[in-house]
Amino acid sequence: MRVPIGVSPTQLKATLDERLRGIDPTATTEFSRHPSTIVGATYSPPDSKLAKVIKDNAKLVTGADPFLSFTSGGTDCRFWRLIGIPAVAYGPKVYAMGAANERIPVEDLLTTAKVHIGTIIDFLTT
Repeated sequence: MRVPIGVSPTQLKATLDERLRGIDPTATTEFSRHPSTIVGATYSPPDSKLAKVIKDNAKLVTGADPFLSFTSGGTDCRFWRLIGIPAVAYGPKVYAMGAANERIPVEDLLTTAKVHIGTIIDFLTT
């Protein structure tokens, strides 16, 4: 289960426990990992310097404004954010994500690389 922004894993568990007990007083829940290893939701504001620089580079390379959204899967961004380093995920559409024959077109790889390289240069020099 993904933890919503603004809710801690322990708050989420308490809410689930309370609602389950309302249905079945004997029902219980448990973390599949130790609570200290569970990271709550993190995000980078869309108006942050990094988000602006990556949006500008994506538009420069592709000619279109990028679609901003939360990722549907986990990324390493949460680990960087937890230690105060800004992080934004940008990449191509992945075909068959997490399945056999996961792939992307070479053109999408090159486009993503150009956006990443431009972002690194602009972020570190502005």
